[in-house]
Amino acid sequence: MLAQWAERALFDKGFETVALDGDAIPPSSLGAIVSRLWSAGLVVLLAVGKMHTEARRTLETLAGDFLFDFANAQEGTQRTGEIVSCAELLRVDRSARPPGKAE
Repeated sequence: MLAQWAERALFDKGFETVALDGDAIPPSSLGAIVSRLWSAGLVVLLAVGKMHTEARRTLETLAGDFLFDFANAQEGTQRTGEIVSCAELLRVDRSARPPGKAE
């Protein structure tokens, strides 16, 4: 439920997001799936019951400092706000575009 609330809050703030059920994705496939979604510019929310060690290592390698773990988070608007705040760190500064480049 937290992933769906966060997905809606992020969308409302202008983020392109996708929430995935990590329990339905084999750990061996997770890296390829998440990598493609990130390459498309999406904020990926991964909801899992229990994170496999292999999957966690893969995500840490792909995301580095941009992996935010809310595994112990309680559901609610405060946690959703924390997730939005972390996502704000990922925003690209559009004012840094070279002159003449369209958005």
